[in-house]
Amino acid sequence: MNFRTKTVWAIMVEFAAVWPPIAGLEVWIVRPSFQKWRKDQASEVGTRPNAATQNELRRSDNGSGNWWAERDGAYVAGDRAPAFVRTNLGGWR
Repeated sequence: MNFRTKTVWAIMVEFAAVWPPIAGLEVWIVRPSFQKWRKDQASEVGTRPNAATQNELRRSDNGSGNWWAERDGAYVAGDRAPAFVRTNLGGWR
């Protein structure tokens, strides 16, 4: 066997010796961990908006019962100030 053939065979043997453990590591350790991480992220993304909404409702529960009106700019138009109605609500009348 010449040098080139020995080199090719050595590379093939090394590749055959190294590839199976890497593939096994990916299949049995990396892939399940990544799938668990993806599932946890999806669960967190699904629960985060609900938690934020519940937190906001608890924080803003001041007993007035008019939570949206307190945050709405039109709520202050109770005195029907003509300038406010004209600039913010337009000609809806």
